[in-house]
Amino acid sequence: MNESTKRTTLVDIAQRAGVSHTTVSRALRGSPQIKKSTRARIQKLADEMGYTPDPIVTALMRYRNQLIRHKSSARIAVVAGPQSGGYIERFALSFAQAANRLGYDCETYLWDPKISAKRHSNILKSRGIKGIVLGPLTDSLEQETPQINWSDFATVTLGRFVHRPKLDSVGDNPFQGIRMALDKTTQRGGRRPGLLSTQRINFHTADRLRSAYCFHMQTQKEENRVKPLFVEKIVNKQCLDSACKWIETQNLDTILSHSYIIEHLAAHAPSIPNELNFIALDIWKSQQLKNNLCGVTRDDHQIARNAIAVLNDHITHGNFGVPDSPKDLLSDNGWTDGLSRIGELRVMPQ
Repeated sequence: MNESTKRTTLVDIAQRAGVSHTTVSRALRGSPQIKKSTRARIQKLADEMGYTPDPIVTALMRYRNQLIRHKSSARIAVVAGPQSGGYIERFALSFAQAANRLGYDCETYLWDPKISAKRHSNILKSRGIKGIVLGPLTDSLEQETPQINWSDFATVTLGRFVHRPKLDSVGDNPFQGIRMALDKTTQRGGRRPGLLSTQRINFHTADRLRSAYCFHMQTQKEENRVKPLFVEKIVNKQCLDSACKWIETQNLDTILSHSYIIEHLAAHAPSIPNELNFIALDIWKSQQLKNNLCGVTRDDHQIARNAIAVLNDHITHGNFGVPDSPKDLLSDNGWTDGLSRIGELRVMPQ
């Protein structure tokens, strides 16, 4: 190979920069162990020399680092408020499996609102936590602004509930899920499907539930357009009455909603006709064999793997704190066949 076609290596850059090739490697990976000014100087020099990483070497290094991490004490914590206990427990095993596969220990950390965010940060850091999967910390409808010491951790959120700072997030794809539900409705002859959800659930999808549904309605004939209904809490009698009135006045033939809402309506709203069709929007893949409802199936295993993969990427590249360009990683949903009429739910043994 002649000089003009020789690939520029880390050693070449190190010799030009007057540092070790290890320093160059860490600098190009953005390691906080290297001073910011040194990282910038080495990156500029690498660009000038036309350096591009060898993908085969990169893959081998990642494999080697994974073997090393299996011997490390790096830990990941799933952090959430007390009101999210059941939601987080659904993911607990998937998070642990995904984390262990990459060499991390994983624990669930309950956020106590009586303790300051600074104190929580210090506790997590003292436990050797490097990455945080962050769930909702409060039951407020307001966007949350937790004052965690972000620079100590790599962080990814479950949904979009944090207003500041902007962080990476993972979840299912509400646009694709709503579209699938509406397509299934049409295939079954439904013409007036209505979306019933809570303000909090829609809020945590960054308004994607409402947006996807309303976009679809704009493509329908005027007589088939239905406004969605978002209530505060369906278990509240006032909200339950509002939902019943909405179903009746909108002349719905299908309701798109969440499992617990559909089951609550069937049990506590006798005025809702048995022939009303429904599609659940939140059947979890890990529990689909236990769930008799039909509907959109969220892959909690994949969501957990995505969350851990995002954290692993940040940790291995030394990217702690608030990302420069936050991203959403959304997994497409599947479908589960099952019960699809209110009357079918009412005859199920309790």
